[in-house]
Amino acid sequence: MAIYGTWNVPLCVTLKPMISAIAAGNCVFIKPSEFTPAISIMIEKLVSKYMDNQAIAVVNGAMELAKKMNSQKFDLICFTGSTFVGKIVATEAAKNLVPCILELGGKCPFIVDLDADINTAATKCMWAKTINSG
Repeated sequence: MAIYGTWNVPLCVTLKPMISAIAAGNCVFIKPSEFTPAISIMIEKLVSKYMDNQAIAVVNGAMELAKKMNSQKFDLICFTGSTFVGKIVATEAAKNLVPCILELGGKCPFIVDLDADINTAATKCMWAKTINSG
C-alpha cells in the first residue's frame, strides 16, 4: 500500500491509514508531504527506529519521487490532496490497475441546526478545527 501524506494534517492523514494497513498485515510505503519537512523527517526517523523496516518504508521527496512511486504496482494507493494532483495519481495508478482512495481538497462545512445546543456545537466545532493543528 502506498500512502501519500498531506501538508495540512501531516500526522493523522499519514499514520491512521498506516496503522490500519499494518493491522491488516500489509506492507506500507509512505511518502510524507514535501511541504512539511520537519514532520516528514520525524516520521521517517520514528518509523525506521520503531517499525519493521522490511514491511514499512518512508521516503521523502517531491513530485518526481511521487511519479516514480505511482509507476509501481501497489495493491492500493491512499492519497489526500488537491484535485489536480489527485488526477495525476489516479491516471498513473490506472496504468497498473491499482485502486485508489482519494480524498481531494474541499471545504469542511459545519452545520448547526436550530435545535442544536449552541455550547456543545461551538465546543465540537472548535475541537474539530484545532485537532489537526501542528
